[in-house]
Amino acid sequence: MRVASNDDLMPTSCANLLDAAGYWEMVIVLRKVLIMCVFLMLERLPAVLLATFITIAALSIHIAARPFEDNGTDWAEMLSLAAQLLILTAGPVFIVLVRQAVLHPEIWDLLITANTRTMTCSLTLTAE
Repeated sequence: MRVASNDDLMPTSCANLLDAAGYWEMVIVLRKVLIMCVFLMLERLPAVLLATFITIAALSIHIAARPFEDNGTDWAEMLSLAAQLLILTAGPVFIVLVRQAVLHPEIWDLLITANTRTMTCSLTLTAE
């Protein structure tokens, strides 16, 4: 009696995916679960710092390994990690800005005035 192998049970493309990059998919899942656990177990600032470190490490390893056969997939994963890093680093900046604006309400007046002037200038330039 012959035991069915993975090649018999799955199409060729799925079997190649599991052989070639299946381990990397598990690395991606591990990274996502690790970041989720960090945000669940730690306070806001330590969680953001540790998640930023994890993302930088994942981005560095991804750039060094180039695990996918298709360059487009490599670029997509690299750009998604870069976007995640940008969000993780921009978040604390916005928290500080909002906290300062709540403590000092005159900052809101400055921001609204600057935004109104910018919109007026851009409307004037597009109308001409």
